[in-house]
Amino acid sequence: MASDQAASSNFRFQYVLRRSPIESRSWGFTLLVGKGLGACYVKEVRLGGLAAGKNGKLMDVDELKSQQLECGDILRVVNGRSDVDALLGELRDAAREVLHIAVERPSLLSWEASHESALQPPCEPPRPAAATASAREDGEPPREVASAELDAGGEFEVWEDYDPTFEGEHGYMALRRGQCVQVYASTRQAGEPKNRFPEYVYASLQEVGTQEDGWIPAQLLRSRRGPGGIP
Repeated sequence: MASDQAASSNFRFQYVLRRSPIESRSWGFTLLVGKGLGACYVKEVRLGGLAAGKNGKLMDVDELKSQQLECGDILRVVNGRSDVDALLGELRDAAREVLHIAVERPSLLSWEASHESALQPPCEPPRPAAATASAREDGEPPREVASAELDAGGEFEVWEDYDPTFEGEHGYMALRRGQCVQVYASTRQAGEPKNRFPEYVYASLQEVGTQEDGWIPAQLLRSRRGPGGIP
């Protein structure tokens, strides 16, 4: 009963974003997506992006200022798609010119009732990864990677989560903190103006029964070797 009451207090509205056919800008927001969440939450609205521009226009209208896209909002439907995978497909489609989004803004009561204490609200910083996944055995944090090391290739550790949804083009690989990737030698390249990071490398991610290749930000990688190449 409590969860039903909480859900009924959620604020729902429609949000529309448009971009021209020749515009390469991303939609201007990032998402928090996971199997445990069962939904797509807005993690960040980026300054200077399309969503921020739309929000600025809504702010000037008293009747509409509450319908700005905000951190923590849930994207329930995008262009008629409500399945999470299909919804993400709409967002990633570089040829898409219009997003018609059904947004739900959960109340604090609704969040607590539906997620209890197992998950954090999406606006909070992510919890640190397990110590074994983010530090060497001697307790020292992984050190930053020199350009020469990246150019030589090899195994590196992912130091931060990475969602490639809004890079504006395909070919990028999602990452989770603590994963180990194999970087291909001599693949380091400068990012394009529309990209989120200054440099990228091409890498392979192998997990049980699967292998995925793609471009990843060089700045999110760390070496697990100590100074002088000592593990």
